[in-house]
Amino acid sequence: MTWPPPHMHTRALVPDCLTVLSINARGLNKPERRSGALRDFHAKRASIVLIQETHFKEGSRAKMTNHHYPTGYYSDYHAGRSRGTAILVNKKIPFVETGQMTDKEGRFLFFKGTIAGQVYTFANIYAPYNRQYRFLAHTLKKLQPFTEGIPIVGGDLNVALNLRWDTSSGHSWVSTQNLNSIQTLLTCYKLIDCWRAYHPDEKDYTFFSHNTYTRLDYLFTSHYHLTITHDAH
Repeated sequence: MTWPPPHMHTRALVPDCLTVLSINARGLNKPERRSGALRDFHAKRASIVLIQETHFKEGSRAKMTNHHYPTGYYSDYHAGRSRGTAILVNKKIPFVETGQMTDKEGRFLFFKGTIAGQVYTFANIYAPYNRQYRFLAHTLKKLQPFTEGIPIVGGDLNVALNLRWDTSSGHSWVSTQNLNSIQTLLTCYKLIDCWRAYHPDEKDYTFFSHNTYTRLDYLFTSHYHLTITHDAH
């Protein structure tokens, strides 16, 4: 089984050299895929890993931890082996959890706590293939009162936010109206696309299908904290 899957990584360096990695894994039920993923996360020195599409079913989750990533948080889909989100924490990170929120549909996972005295909120999101705006509006509304400290929001939004820069074809299955609504929504919640902020005139993609490259995977932080991030790639 090949690793990594077609969805590639999105990575950001946040304060104190905390490296946050986000990836759509497209299923981790097979042992070789889990071991390959964990080796990859360690090789990239990821501090926090946001995983979408674990495909773990509620009540029968496979083991997704090892010596380097002994702590994991999960939001499994209750109705079957699809969807699913997870967040792994590297053993070197002195994280003290203060709260978490899961989704019975396996579409999002929030957790928060302190790292060396600084409060962080991590949100991992896996959006559906359609009705992205409706889903994001609902999810961010839940996230807002939960958030404390520095927010790090990542995941697979299943939409190219900018038709010129985030897709090779210049087209999207999402209407222009909905794209504009999503952009407005992110602005209202003061969320900034970390990679785009550091690479305003570049094209890079995380997914390939039907002869089209697109960037569907993102990491966001707030307007207020972008200046203290180090990089995104």
